[in-house]
Amino acid sequence: MVSKRKLYSYYLLTNPLTTIIPLTAFIVGSFVASGEQLLFGSLLYGGISLFILFISGCILDDIGDKEIDREFHPNHPLVTSDDSAQLSEKSAWALFFMLDVIGLSLAFVMIGIKFFLIMLLYPMLALLYSIKPRITDWGVVGNATFIGFSVSLPFFAGAILTDAISFQIIAGSVVLLVLGTGLDLSKDFVKYYEDRKTERKNILDLLGIDRGSKLIALSTFLPYALSPVMFVIFNLKISYLIFTYISCFLLMVLAGEMTVVTPAESKEAAEKMERKTKGMMLIAYGVLEMSLIAIAISIL
Repeated sequence: MVSKRKLYSYYLLTNPLTTIIPLTAFIVGSFVASGEQLLFGSLLYGGISLFILFISGCILDDIGDKEIDREFHPNHPLVTSDDSAQLSEKSAWALFFMLDVIGLSLAFVMIGIKFFLIMLLYPMLALLYSIKPRITDWGVVGNATFIGFSVSLPFFAGAILTDAISFQIIAGSVVLLVLGTGLDLSKDFVKYYEDRKTERKNILDLLGIDRGSKLIALSTFLPYALSPVMFVIFNLKISYLIFTYISCFLLMVLAGEMTVVTPAESKEAAEKMERKTKGMMLIAYGVLEMSLIAIAISIL
């Protein structure tokens, strides 16, 4: 019988709370395409398929990051020294493949071939993102892949349910990809020490600390530039712009403050920066989530 500790370890491994943004993007994309005419069954089965495939990708990411976690996150299920909770890499791989089979089968049987092909991108992108030679070592390409995986692709997949791919859907997917990639870049600054110690390249390695830091600060300006585009494409309410601009101002203050200091060169310095890191990423992903919710409100 599986212990509660081990069940909790599987929960940490799949990290289901990370599905909040992709599921929101999926639901919003489906409503944008359908005009509120979507069948509940298609939305339900599609959402379950997406959820299963997304958490399987989280498992693969944890497998790929095992050496990083061993040094920086010793309480992670794949590396913890607590035998009652420790999970083997073999069991993680088995769960990854099992979830992929379930998620893809559900997509094909309950919805159809087009949705299945879109969902098939999830395990493929997860492999590229997590397993060496991984795409996360290519700088901005890794950031864009993550945002595509968690925002743009599910938004587009929602439209596939109704076979209603329009300019609005395509333009929205692209804008979300660019906006999200700019927001996601901010974590490269605070993860510099961790990435350098584990030989994972980020934007600071590719461009140098000075130019890389300036690019990260500049990337937080993207929501200012792209929010009016979202406003026009989806006919959003003015409150969306107000919220986004206030949030992005806070994000720019944090990012700007970081560009005038040196990235963490030691584990101690990296740990001190962790609280600010969480604040920055909470704002960044909060802007993405609220952008999606604002689109949904404008439709309903």
